[in-house]
Amino acid sequence: MATAWPTIGNHPVPANNTTSLPAPGGNPMNTGAAQPPARAATSLNSTEVSFNPQNQSNPYYLHINENPALELVPFPMDGSNYHTWARAMTMALSCKNKTAFINGAIRKPPEDDLERYMAWERCNNIVASWIIRSLSPTIGRSVLWIDTAHGIWNDLKRRFSKQDLFRIAEIKCEIYQIKQGDNSLNEYFTKQKLMWDELSILRPMVYCDCAVKCNCGKKIDDLNEQLEMDKLSIFLIGLHERYTWARNQIMLLRPLPEVNEAY
Repeated sequence: MATAWPTIGNHPVPANNTTSLPAPGGNPMNTGAAQPPARAATSLNSTEVSFNPQNQSNPYYLHINENPALELVPFPMDGSNYHTWARAMTMALSCKNKTAFINGAIRKPPEDDLERYMAWERCNNIVASWIIRSLSPTIGRSVLWIDTAHGIWNDLKRRFSKQDLFRIAEIKCEIYQIKQGDNSLNEYFTKQKLMWDELSILRPMVYCDCAVKCNCGKKIDDLNEQLEMDKLSIFLIGLHERYTWARNQIMLLRPLPEVNEAY
């Protein structure tokens, strides 16, 4: 097989370093051997998932029990719970080894590649069916005619993640208003943790990537440490009065514990 010549920019250079000089008439005069045809570019992107539907670790593989009627999450997405739903759905699809069909790692193959196209269409429709079954009827009908699972996923993200600004404000209000009351300590702590976890998804913590800690990185660390102290103080303030003594003892500790340790 002929070896492809190295290139400089977009111009092929013969491997034997033979130079082609222009002839007086303007036509190039080849002093070396005839140039072989350029090697055809590979049709598959090197970053795409390999095609092996018989391998159980391959996203194209479908188990006999995987069918469109499966319900992967225990609650429907109605628009107000998008982030919770998206997290649960991503975990479920990961267990099925099908996240490549929603994150763009697998693209629609050309129809002339019949075997690959048929396998892709089958898996794509399965994943799309799982997503639609996990939506409320109204939202499900609104994405029914989108051809790909990746397109459905992106459409839902564009429509429902835009409410982040208002949801962040709602979460902050809920965090400050939650009190233990007659709930058990476990129930109270779990409610607060759910709120903080959702807030961390909508507004992730910032970290410094510098190899040597810079001044800005130290300030970021201070802000993150203050956030952890806020979690602790809000948790302690909301405790039932029967925990007053324990709360006072925790506040005297130096350094202060994280909220998980305090719980």
